[in-house]
Amino acid sequence: MRLPTLVMALTCWWVISREVIPRLGSRGQEKPSGGLDRGGMFLATWLPLDNGLRPEPIIALGILLTWCSVERAVATSRLLRGGCRLHLGALTLFSGPTGIASIGALLVAIGPLRTILHRRSNGSVCYRWWRPSWPRPPSP
Repeated sequence: MRLPTLVMALTCWWVISREVIPRLGSRGQEKPSGGLDRGGMFLATWLPLDNGLRPEPIIALGILLTWCSVERAVATSRLLRGGCRLHLGALTLFSGPTGIASIGALLVAIGPLRTILHRRSNGSVCYRWWRPSWPRPPSP
């Protein structure tokens, strides 16, 4: 019964070590014991909080994947990751009450993703339909 929790812990650590830490900079990668320190801190927070049959491992993995998808979508101006993040955020939200934390990353990224959508659309029909049509003020 604890194998899904172990798989989610390994997946979280893989995402943290491959996606999050390289984006934070090279300061933590200079030390040879940096990986051991990061692994120890991860285990110190994972074992007491996310070990068992509760939904916290699912929510922790969902929040991490949603955050990484949002960050990568904004950094690379790709909207496919933005679409995937919506599904990840919804699954995380419905996994438990603390899954609402994944919506924070979605709300923060609305502005940059709207800018990317506006830049890509160039006034196409799809964007004109999505944009609110407020009455224009009369010209003098």
